[in-house]
Amino acid sequence: MPREDDIRRIVSGARAKGLGDDQIRALVARYDERQQPTQLPADATAGMMPQSTMAGDPQPAEPTTGDNIRDVLKWGGNVIAGMTGMGSAGREAVENPAYTLATAVGPPAAGKVFTAAGKGAYKGGVALLPRTLKQQHPNMAQTGFREGISLTRRGAKKAARLTSESRAQADDMLAVAEQGGAAPVQPRRVVQSLRPVRDKMKNQAALGLPDETPALAQRAATFAKRNKGGLPLTKAQTLKREAQDLAETAYKARDRGATINSMEALTNEAQARGLREGIEEIVPTVGPVNARTRSLMGVARGAEHASETGHILSRLGGAAGTGAVLGSVGGLLPAVGGAAAGSMLTTPGGLTALGVGLKGAGHYTPQMLRAALLGLLAQE
Repeated sequence: MPREDDIRRIVSGARAKGLGDDQIRALVARYDERQQPTQLPADATAGMMPQSTMAGDPQPAEPTTGDNIRDVLKWGGNVIAGMTGMGSAGREAVENPAYTLATAVGPPAAGKVFTAAGKGAYKGGVALLPRTLKQQHPNMAQTGFREGISLTRRGAKKAARLTSESRAQADDMLAVAEQGGAAPVQPRRVVQSLRPVRDKMKNQAALGLPDETPALAQRAATFAKRNKGGLPLTKAQTLKREAQDLAETAYKARDRGATINSMEALTNEAQARGLREGIEEIVPTVGPVNARTRSLMGVARGAEHASETGHILSRLGGAAGTGAVLGSVGGLLPAVGGAAAGSMLTTPGGLTALGVGLKGAGHYTPQMLRAALLGLLAQE
């Protein structure tokens, strides 16, 4: 009694999945339809071969692209059903395995491909920046890609805006903590952060360079004396930013080719770090906000450098190379398009903008692909 056994398996599997009586009856009806033998016409020979005409023998209809896609989806869905360990009853209860592939596997995988490609393009753009800039801000690629900021003039404005918003968030948190009676930052905590700079100065003096340790000691003593009672959190935050801005100004000048021989930039950076660490020890929740602010400052600096200096050689080389190749093949318009593509793919701004665009495609592709696949399945 194979039919009864099959129906029992279908019903058992359907009930295990929580299907209702109407759905179970539909599954059984579909099973019976599949089991019906094909009815041949009364004239068997006429049903076996198509009739010839003067125009020639009729050709069988070729499968359309949609038919092929649906066949692939059905195959993939059956494979999924087998790989997930479903029993025979469960497999019989799967009405449309292609639906599983269309909704759960294909679209997310396509989105991941776009996102991974975007991340690679963005890292490639950051790799074209000066080594000193990348060393100063090692998380630039990760932050810029996550925040969707290309290293362009527009990206620099976006990074500056997000930096300002992040700073305002930190200010609000510290103001609330200070009003609640939080302890001030002690000067000695900040002075401790200057020790690595002092050690570096001593090493340079041993090499015969001017000894800058007396100036550093004087600066530390003056700072401690002027803030003897400790720095309230909001004041410590203000001084931290001032020191950061002083250090950034020096580093930006160095990125543009200026020579910086003194240890002033390192001293400002160390003092800003000491103030920040002192603040975060008192209000730990402000730490992630400060970390995001620093990362955004790095992205802003990278975007400013890329948009202002422009990587002229790589832009001209890429534009000329691709323009010449495509121009020799197709004429003026392909040459112009090739030059634009070459410029985009050989500059930090172009590569990071491409990366951000691919990230957006990775976000929306699963939704669009899912809708397209389900549309094809609905045509069955």
